[in-house]
Amino acid sequence: MSQMRQLKIRQLRAEAEAAEIKLLTQKMFFLPSRYFPVNVFRDGDKWVCSFGFHPDPLLNVIAYGDCPAQACLNFDALWSGSGMLLEEEEEDDEEEEY
Repeated sequence: MSQMRQLKIRQLRAEAEAAEIKLLTQKMFFLPSRYFPVNVFRDGDKWVCSFGFHPDPLLNVIAYGDCPAQACLNFDALWSGSGMLLEEEEEDDEEEEY
């Protein structure tokens, strides 16, 4: 009886791992910067990737990078809520505060 239970637990774990891998794969292929009409443009020495038509600019998604691809990657991270920005951008923000 305990062997059957152990087999069932292993099967459930394998199914859960497969579902997690499937979800991760879907997230990796969904890049908002490729599926939505984003604007990519140069602003000074940085590139900007933005999307949003809300009257309040704070509710729009805007990301910066040293090249268009980097700006789009930062945009995708912000869109997904991970908020991962490249360290270089965080340093720029700190310098502006002084």
